[in-house]
Amino acid sequence: MLWTVIASLWQWGVVATPWLAVLLPLTWVAVPLVVTDLHHRRLPRVLTVALGVLALPLLSVPALVEGWPLLANAVLGGAFTWALHAAAHRLSPASLGRGDVLLAAPTGAVQAASGPHALLLGTLLASVITVLLHLARRRPGHWRSGIPHAPGVLAATTLVTLLHAPLA
Repeated sequence: MLWTVIASLWQWGVVATPWLAVLLPLTWVAVPLVVTDLHHRRLPRVLTVALGVLALPLLSVPALVEGWPLLANAVLGGAFTWALHAAAHRLSPASLGRGDVLLAAPTGAVQAASGPHALLLGTLLASVITVLLHLARRRPGHWRSGIPHAPGVLAATTLVTLLHAPLA
């Protein structure tokens, strides 16, 4: 269904064709990551590492059209986001898992590819989505060790990319 939304936005001219190379694989990996994190509070390493390995090559497609500074923004944004998550994990390992740290670099790179403002918007959206997830949980105590972080980050990354995937 998510791909249908993306295809419709592309057909209506909201999303540029080169950004499909980023959005489709991102959402293909994001859905199982979100479901797994919500149910098991774990992120499968095979998916987080795959997203990390593929993020920059996938971003090279829109960079061919929009210019190589897009990749520079992505590298800086991914490194910055990873460093923040790694520091948070180091200070409080129980509050942020290693999977979330692994996920930080590719999601930060994808968000920052549209510019620093998109990275800030993505961070804000991820926080809002995580708070809403906390408020919406049905069973008290379902997540005794905290609220899953990946669903908010992945939803925010998808939304920011959809909103900032400019038409070429």
